[in-house]
Amino acid sequence: MIHPVTNMDTETETRSAVEIMQDSQELYKKKNDDYGDSWKLVGKTLNLWREHLGQDSIELSNEQELNSFGLFTRRLDKMIRSFNAWFVANELQINESAVETQEDQVPYAAMHTQLAEEYAAMEYSDFSGEDTR
Repeated sequence: MIHPVTNMDTETETRSAVEIMQDSQELYKKKNDDYGDSWKLVGKTLNLWREHLGQDSIELSNEQELNSFGLFTRRLDKMIRSFNAWFVANELQINESAVETQEDQVPYAAMHTQLAEEYAAMEYSDFSGEDTR
């Protein structure tokens, strides 16, 4: 029987914390071979965009902006991973195709669209404390 939380067969033997950390280390190495330091490139890319726009800093002042920044980060990470799968990695270590990586971007784009629509529908007073009427 498959456990609904772990997605593991209930007959499977559990791992120790050390085994879990070793497995995680191996997975990290394989993913880094496939995707490079995409998580670092995200920060560099966002910083380049900020500089290009002549901004000294980006202020995130409300829940919607924080959520949007997080979604840009996830989407950009997926885009860099997909680029690496298409053009950089000779042989992928993780059984995740470039197509799967592309498909993984779709839900984040949908969430970001929903967030943008919700944000646009909000009254300015909802998040600034000022009345716009």
